Order: sequence, then C-alpha cells, then structure tokens
Amino acid sequence: MKSLTVRLDARQARALAEASRETGRPVSDIVREALEVALSPDTIGVRAGHVRGRLRLLTRRAGWQASLRARNVRT
Repeated sequence: MKSLTVRLDARQARALAEASRETGRPVSDIVREALEVALSPDTIGVRAGHVRGRLRLLTRRAGWQASLRARNVRT
C-alpha cells in the first residue's frame, strides 16, 4: 500500500481525531474511506439511492417561508 502525507488545518485534524475516537477506527481507515467515496465514479444519485423517497416534507408552510415566497419576484 502506498503512503501519502496530507496537511490538515486545526479544524480538520480535530474532526478527524474525534471521528476516530467515536468509531474506534484508525485515522487512516477513515481517510481511506473518505477518499474512496470522493473518488467514486458513481453519481450522488447512485450513492444516496437507498434514501430515495424517505424524506417527508411538511405540507403547511412555515411563516418565514410564506413571507419569503411573497417577496420573491421570480414566482
């Protein structure tokens, strides 16, 4: 397996260390998995197909949505 050095900012390093602690997996495994997903030739539709049709939207519009729609000149 080939080795790679990556520079992370402080926020990224903290997030990666936290993910490692929470999952009990080595940092290298988490990075390898993230790279695999990022470099996958599959579209987001293929990768997220298992959640298709599971989102339930509210039928009633919240007050801020209605006021925003009323001010939107494009509708």
